[in-house]
Amino acid sequence: MLDLVLINGLVIDPANRVMSKLNVGVNEGKIAAVTSNVLEGKSVIDCSGYIVTPGFIDMHMHEDPIDNSGNGFKHCISLSMMRMGVTTAIGGNCGLGPSDPVEYLSLADLEGYPVNIGLLSSHSNLRAAFGEFDRYGDVSKAVIEKMSDKLRKELDGGTLGLSFGVRYVPGIDGFEIERLASVVSQNNKLLAAHVRDDAKEVIPSILELTSIAGKMGAKLQISHIGSMAAYGQMEDVLALIDGLCASGLDIGADCYPYSAFATLAGSTTFDEGFLERYDCGYDALRATQGIYRGQPLDEKSFLEIRNNHPEYLIVAHVMKNEEIDIAMKHP
Repeated sequence: MLDLVLINGLVIDPANRVMSKLNVGVNEGKIAAVTSNVLEGKSVIDCSGYIVTPGFIDMHMHEDPIDNSGNGFKHCISLSMMRMGVTTAIGGNCGLGPSDPVEYLSLADLEGYPVNIGLLSSHSNLRAAFGEFDRYGDVSKAVIEKMSDKLRKELDGGTLGLSFGVRYVPGIDGFEIERLASVVSQNNKLLAAHVRDDAKEVIPSILELTSIAGKMGAKLQISHIGSMAAYGQMEDVLALIDGLCASGLDIGADCYPYSAFATLAGSTTFDEGFLERYDCGYDALRATQGIYRGQPLDEKSFLEIRNNHPEYLIVAHVMKNEEIDIAMKHP
């Protein structure tokens, strides 16, 4: 007699190449049987019409904020993850994340969290810890050394590596990336990067990071390759990554399975020239907040949001669906 039996579900287990209607038995919190045979259990759940699968790992999420009223977290993203079957998620991406990721992780241990959560240290917060800097400008070597020291403490405190949002801080130069990458490499942890540019400029932007990762001996994750290369460049970018892997570089990429990106209205993504870069009009954009929520934008409404509410998220439906499919099929 098993503790729990899941019957009639479509069991999908990619690691073992399983995709069949099977029954799953659980004992003492662990899977005890996956079979077409009838199983008996103290509790039986009919999963007809549902998929039974191992929990998904989301390599690239943006974590819930801490509730400053002292009530733990403002759970929203993590609850959505849980309801979609994600059981482990990695936050702190694109150079953005909690200002104190070690404190965040400690609070998650103390308060509990809907999914298993890991964090990357974030470049923008390392910069912000030592003053207000122009995102279009570089910082001094003295500041970079202070950032390096803070990064070491965060890595020792449990972060999994460092994320860059080079697109969002275009003033970052090769020295700053290289110095911080060396700290990550010394700790045998991961670099992740929203690279400097996308569309027609995506390949040199990837090479900027891979050359430094190769020099430092660092592991590198290219973030959301769909929103960087799904404008006609995907096959060339995947071929580039395959070649770099073959040459010995430890590099991967992640991709979400839809053809729109979302970012802050005030971000550098929407600097002058973005319509030409994405070959789109303002009507490809949707506001997620405010009086224009859900509506296609025009120049007037876009500029109104960008100038008055730079903190609003805007969704851009600009990527090619077929390019996303190419990425999702790539190993």
